[in-house]
This record gives sequence, structure tokens and C-alpha cells, in this order.
Amino acid sequence: MRYLNLSSIFERSATAAGLFRVTEPYQLEAITEAELESNGLIKLSGKTLLLQCWRGGKKQPAHFMFGYGKLFGGIVTGQPSTPYDNIVFFQCPAPYRTEFFKTVWEMIFFRGLQKGWYTNSTRFFAANDHSDYNPYFCMESVTYDASVGMLLGSNEPKVLSAWRVEVERVISRELQERARAKIAQTVPTNSHRLERSCESECISNLEVSILQRAEGSAKRRFVNLDEVIELVSEYTTNLKIISVHSDMRFRDTLDAFNSFDILLTPHGSHLTNGLFITSNLTSIIEVVATCFNLDWQKNLHEFADYHISQGHQVVNDSLNKDVLRCNDQTVFCSRQNCSLKMKKKMVQSDLIVNLTVLRADIEKSIETRCSCTLKDINAGV
Repeated sequence: MRYLNLSSIFERSATAAGLFRVTEPYQLEAITEAELESNGLIKLSGKTLLLQCWRGGKKQPAHFMFGYGKLFGGIVTGQPSTPYDNIVFFQCPAPYRTEFFKTVWEMIFFRGLQKGWYTNSTRFFAANDHSDYNPYFCMESVTYDASVGMLLGSNEPKVLSAWRVEVERVISRELQERARAKIAQTVPTNSHRLERSCESECISNLEVSILQRAEGSAKRRFVNLDEVIELVSEYTTNLKIISVHSDMRFRDTLDAFNSFDILLTPHGSHLTNGLFITSNLTSIIEVVATCFNLDWQKNLHEFADYHISQGHQVVNDSLNKDVLRCNDQTVFCSRQNCSLKMKKKMVQSDLIVNLTVLRADIEKSIETRCSCTLKDINAGV
């Protein structure tokens, strides 16, 4: 956040929304006259809502939802007061940047329109640091949030329920479009998805996907992928390797994240797509050297049976002693004796998957999915 003169002037004119937990507050910094002369200045009269994404205008679905998802949460909970004359998404990509963002934005926008959060004169801005033109905004009256980490505002139960309604609407629309294109009308979910019997058939019919990242600063590959595939094949032959990327059509992303019962995946912003999973019987296993953070578990635990599988070996041998130290925590995913900087090195690394650790996590997911214990199955119960 930039201000003129004294920060106290800004603070007296701005109101914190009070909806969201503050994890990454805005930093206040003075604007110089030289900067004002070299950049555009837009005056926003009336009431402005300022929402923060993360890391500018990149095509990252998680970063997009950190800002736009807060608007959805506010619309559903009815706070803060509305309507707004201006809505500014700070460090956010424009929703027309990809078809994915555009589809999600439509879900959020029309819900807000229905609830009276904007009028025909409301102006929307997406300000990011990856554009040649980033003007300053002079806001007459602003309500702002100062948080990241939660994808749908405060993730309140009624917000999650409303989100599911919007996802179902998108699915219905997609099915209608496919029908018009003479494509088979199949809801993107497995035919056995609701089957809960404690039988070996339930296990052998499970659909398992292994996600391999297609883009990003680090691919975080499973180096011993063949061994992981062999391990999964002990339980089911319904196995496939999947990937998603930022330019993928929304319908393809929707299908990909509704095509499995169990997903094995590295940590990454691609997990935002878990918001579009239609059955909470689905399991997600996040495979990491050590727990990086609990963000995805906190955001997706209502959408899937979520596990963090830690204790896997990074390719860089010099880090493995630190991995052991990080895993030996009295509090799960703690930063005690394990700095965020160190964890970032680990999460960016390719992994040699510990098959013993992964087997235990897969069996937890199977037992949840099939409502049984594998001991019962093996004993012929």
C-alpha cells in the first residue's frame, strides 16, 4: 500500500473489512512526487473494496482465488456493507487472461450481481505488477482485506455450500453444451463413486491418478515414478498419469479433477482445482519431503479426504538430514527448528518417494473410501 504524507492519514480513511484472518498484511510505503509524475493516477470516488491476491498477474489459480475468492465469501456472508462503486483486485491477474479465470469470475460476478453487491456503474480493476501500466489509485473511501491463504474468504460452511451450488451450475451448463455438440452426457464422476461396500471389488475398482506438474519454477517430479505405479497396481489397475496447466480449458480441468477416487500429487497451486471436486469421498494425498504448510488441507478438507504424506527423500542429498529434522516436530507442520526458507528448498525438489510411507497413506485413503479395513479384506471377512 502506498500513501501520501503520513500513514496515519491513510489509516484514518481506510477500514479493515474484519472478515479475514490477517496473515500477510499490506506494507505501507510513501509515494514520491517523481513516481506520481511518471505513473497514471486514477481517482476512485465513492465506496471502494480493495482485495488482495498474491504475486501479481501470474496465471496461478491459487493466487487468483486468494483475491477473487474473498469477494465470493463476502457476497455470501453479506459483509461488509454494499453496494460498491469500485472493486479493486490488487496484485491479481485480470479474469480474461485465461478461459479458466473467466469461467470462475463469471461464477463469482453473477452471484454478486444477484445479491446487489454492484450496480451498472460499478467499476472493476485488476492491478498487478506484471503489466507495463500500473496506475496509482486515489480512493475516497476504502474497505480492504489483508490476508492470503484462504481461497473462499473465511471458508465458512455457508460459503462452501454456496460454492458447491455454483460448481453444480457450471457442470450442468457444460453437460448441456456437450449434448448440443453430440458428446456423451456423462457427469464428470466415476460410476462407482457412491459405492461404499467393504469388499475387494470396491478396492479393485478404485480410480487412482498421479499428477505430474507441467509448468512452474519446479516440476517436483516423483523420480521413482515406475515404483509408485507398481505400488498402486497392487490395489487397482485403474491408474493414470494426469497433468493440468494454466492454459487448459476449464471443462478439461473440471473433468481431470473428477476422474479419480484417489489423487497422488506434489504440493502446488494446481490443487486449487480441488474446489471443483464434486464428491467428498475423493481422497487427495499430497506427497512432500516434509510438511510445507497446511494451506491445501485447510482449504480442501471439506471437498476431499485430505492427507499430507511426509517423509519422502529429496534428490539433493545435502538436504535429507534437514528433512529428518523437519519431520521430527512435536507439532505437525511446525516451523520449530525448520525454517520456511528451508522448507521452500525441499518443496521445490524432485522426490524419491518412500514406498513404505506412501503405502500407509494409500491404505488410509482406501479404508476411508471403501468403509473397511484392509485387515478385514485380507482375512476374508
